[in-house]
Amino acid sequence: SIVKAHIHVMGDNVTICGRGIVDLIHTNSPTCIADKLPDRNIYPRGIKLDHCNNVTVRDIMVKNPCHYIISGNQCTNVTLDNLKLFACHSWSDGIDMMSSSHIRIKNCFVRSNDDSIAIYARRWDCVGDPHDWVVENCILWADSAHSINIGTHGSQDPNVRETIYDMHFKDIDILEINCSAPIYYGAMAFSVGDEVSCRDFTFENIRVDDFSSSCLFFLVLLQNGSFNPCPGYKIENISFKDIYYNGANINPSQIAGFDDERKVKNISFDNIVINGKRIASFEEGNIEVGKYTENITIK
Repeated sequence: SIVKAHIHVMGDNVTICGRGIVDLIHTNSPTCIADKLPDRNIYPRGIKLDHCNNVTVRDIMVKNPCHYIISGNQCTNVTLDNLKLFACHSWSDGIDMMSSSHIRIKNCFVRSNDDSIAIYARRWDCVGDPHDWVVENCILWADSAHSINIGTHGSQDPNVRETIYDMHFKDIDILEINCSAPIYYGAMAFSVGDEVSCRDFTFENIRVDDFSSSCLFFLVLLQNGSFNPCPGYKIENISFKDIYYNGANINPSQIAGFDDERKVKNISFDNIVINGKRIASFEEGNIEVGKYTENITIK
């Protein structure tokens, strides 16, 4: 079947399954509504999961919504399996979830204009520390942002700190990235602002093709004026193992804290292979380790 409609899930114990297509192309002619309206939160999305528990979406295709292809707002126990997701408009991320936990994403293909997968803390009416994610056996293609982006949004209150933790990515293929702004670089990116902490992540068996414009790793506590009134708080206990990249590696990967209190620490790189060679130093991998960092290791 072909469903020409946005799907908005607001309850528990829901399954959306195929075979079939959720087709948003009819809402975008001649140009996408997202390119005209100032309030991004009202843009048509493919599938919006809104304060839900126990939701499965599997075996379908979603085509060309104006905003997120699949969004999750403060959800728990969500499984996304065997999805084919496509979008080309501004802010058309692939899978974005705010304050959501116990998430399983597997066997998916995502081609998005913006981030392919993004994990955030508090945003809009979503509150809570995201945790317990497994993303596996997926193919990601981001036209102009990150393949994987963690931590950009949080409370925006300097007195409230939230944590994104216990996240695992494995058996991932990353294809093209063509990003024009270095602050948005990163096939695997921690762009952490808004007093957010990120800890206890693993990336294992990640294969990255050559891309037009980005960098391989980006772990930075930042205060991006477009999004973050406050800088990020911490990035710690992150493991990259068995990462394989074939490409020019022109733009250096970035690792940097913000100040003496806001540090990036306990980051390990194990068996990072670039163009067939296992790198033995940060210089060989074109990885720049900046200020306010501790215990960054490579072997």
